[in-house]
Amino acid sequence: VPVESMVDQMGKSAGDEFLRYLHRPDESHLQNAAQVLLIWQIVIVDGSEQNLLQWHRILQKARLAAPITDAQVRLALGFLRETEPEMQDINAFQM
Repeated sequence: VPVESMVDQMGKSAGDEFLRYLHRPDESHLQNAAQVLLIWQIVIVDGSEQNLLQWHRILQKARLAAPITDAQVRLALGFLRETEPEMQDINAFQM
């Protein structure tokens, strides 16, 4: 359900791009998409420490937890462009 909500909030164009991105057969694309989901959850949905820890545990169980790279932050900015995320919140992931 969180992925559907995120895709809906992305808007038609960015949501379609994200879904096409997910269909690529490369494991790195799945990892990158998981990090986009994490960034969306923390920047757009709920920036609390509790939410961050919950999503980190979810990604750990799925074996998708990893440090967020600058490239993944840029990817998230592209997909989340219509949600107008706060740049200071996005920049926090780059530290």
